[in-house]
Parts: sequence; C-alpha cells; structure tokens
Amino acid sequence: MDELKLLQEYEHAVTTANNTLIQLRAELAQHLEIEARQKDLVSSQERLESAKLSLSDWKDEEKK
Repeated sequence: MDELKLLQEYEHAVTTANNTLIQLRAELAQHLEIEARQKDLVSSQERLESAKLSLSDWKDEEKK
C-alpha cells in the first residue's frame, strides 16, 4: 500500500511539473512575441523619424 501511495505522489509531482513547464513555455512564447513586436515598433518609429527628417530637408532645399 505504501508503494502505491508513493507512486501516486510521484505521478502527481510529475504531472504538476509538466503542467508548470507547459505554462512557462506559453508565457515565454508570449513574452518573445511581445518583445518582437516592440522591436518592430521601434524600427518603424526610427524609419518614420528618418522620413520626417528627409522631408524636412527636402522642404528646406525647396525654399532655397
């Protein structure tokens, strides 16, 4: 009977550990997706600023 109880406790611990790993993997994937989107946003903002500067330079040249 003790062996059965030990086996059940072990099975429960393994199941809990597996569920925790699944949850952590999902959270990591979500974090990585957010991080990738943030990098894309920064890149887009940098391109926008560059375009604004180019337009400003062009307008300045047109005034001359």
